[in-house]
Amino acid sequence: MRVWRDIGLSIRAGMRHRARAPSMGGDEEREIKESCLFDARWYGERNGLGFDLDQAIAHYLTVGARAGFAPHPLFDPAWFAQRQGGPQSNRLTPLGEFLARSQKESLSPHPLFDCEGYLRKNPT
Repeated sequence: MRVWRDIGLSIRAGMRHRARAPSMGGDEEREIKESCLFDARWYGERNGLGFDLDQAIAHYLTVGARAGFAPHPLFDPAWFAQRQGGPQSNRLTPLGEFLARSQKESLSPHPLFDCEGYLRKNPT
């Protein structure tokens, strides 16, 4: 299934990026864009919005994350927050938190995607 391959490749790309820049450094928008873990087309279609990537990420950061909008079909913000015991940071969106913590902690973004299992079967 293409979506599984896409999320796996996105997570791998995001992890390679985070290996170079392990913290958000106050620029969550840039980190999300460079991670490839934001599907602007899917986000727009799901939420009735017609944005390009930059507009969609800006919307997610200012409105969408607080409203519980998912940035990718295999990123479930409510499930992710519940698995982490609630938000761990007041300054990051759920996706920003995932990006900041997932490489070190092997966090999974969705109940249908096991990040640790994927990385075990597909080592870098």
